[in-house]
Amino acid sequence: MTTIWLVNQYALPAEGSGGTRHHALASAWSEAGHSTVIWAAPHSYATGDSRNLDGAQVAGRGVVFHWVPTSPHIGNGVQRILGMVGFAVRVAARGMRRVSDTPQVVIGSSPNLFAALAAYAMARRQGALFILEVRDIWPSSVIELMGVKGWHPFVLLLSSMERFLYRRADQIVGLMDGLESHVESVIGPSHPPVAWIPNGVDLRRFAIVAASAADTDQPFTLVYAGAHGVPNSLDTAIEAMRELSGEPIQLHLYGSGVSKEYLQRQAADLPAVVFHDAVPKTEIPHILHAASALLICWRDSPLYSRGVSANKLFDYLASGRPIAQSYSGANDIVEASGAGVTVPAEDPRSLARAILRLSRMPSPELDDMGERGKSWVRDHRSIDVLAERFRSLFSSSV
Repeated sequence: MTTIWLVNQYALPAEGSGGTRHHALASAWSEAGHSTVIWAAPHSYATGDSRNLDGAQVAGRGVVFHWVPTSPHIGNGVQRILGMVGFAVRVAARGMRRVSDTPQVVIGSSPNLFAALAAYAMARRQGALFILEVRDIWPSSVIELMGVKGWHPFVLLLSSMERFLYRRADQIVGLMDGLESHVESVIGPSHPPVAWIPNGVDLRRFAIVAASAADTDQPFTLVYAGAHGVPNSLDTAIEAMRELSGEPIQLHLYGSGVSKEYLQRQAADLPAVVFHDAVPKTEIPHILHAASALLICWRDSPLYSRGVSANKLFDYLASGRPIAQSYSGANDIVEASGAGVTVPAEDPRSLARAILRLSRMPSPELDDMGERGKSWVRDHRSIDVLAERFRSLFSSSV
């Protein structure tokens, strides 16, 4: 049996509303006989929600969360940075102690590079293999999506941390294909091995929900379920809905995030755009199945020249509903799977035309799109398959 420590400030249990990738991977590892402790914070920077948790807690399917409290904050800014640093310091302080159940593997996951540094220190202290997982490329994302200048002191600090971690990792794992070329551009050709293990979906969550065609007596209903932040480009979706004013089409947005209040003000004059609170993961399959089609938008950014790997996209595919996507990056999964239509990013008029075209398709055609997506995700993004690929990276070394 291998003992694994996984450090991700934003990790959540399976029923959480947000990043549950690591609980899903750890659950699969647990079923294979391994033990995983996930080090996370009981506070959400996206919603401001904070739970009074501290220390170890079993989260189901044999996975333990070790909760490390951080200072409450919401959104991006100085308070978030202080929260990231505080989390990393507390994780390091606890993880540097000698323990009876010594880990053989320590995984540090971005975007919090401070926490990844803490994971590296823990790995060296415990004599464990250190794996750096790159879920979000910082500081590139900070520059491209948040408009921070490359010479900003915080960006320079992140750049030095990125170089350090790339050089010191025993193994690097990226969610996007093509990460190796980025690593090589940062530290040169002499780098640790880089593997591609994208996000995926636990298909068991969707097995209890039977696919159904859209109700033609009701308005065509688009659903977005996910974070409401800058990278999600939901202002593009709202402007597309403005183009569709007068059409029997509704957009329902489920989730929370730093841009939600701004988006609500932007859509205040659009009764067909309805905002909902974030919902637990257990409710997502039912919400997605009830939609006529699903919506996902991205920024027009060179950051996506290596592709994307969003959890919600694989949930969408597993739901068996067609997808309308606004995206201009590489490796377009919606197009490759035949699960829907893709238009250029940040182009509301093109998105509006695509939505209108979907709304006028016969239900059998929409269902065929959805089934193609479900078949593709079953073959390529099952969390059990991805967990085994991840485990194989460290099993031989351990």
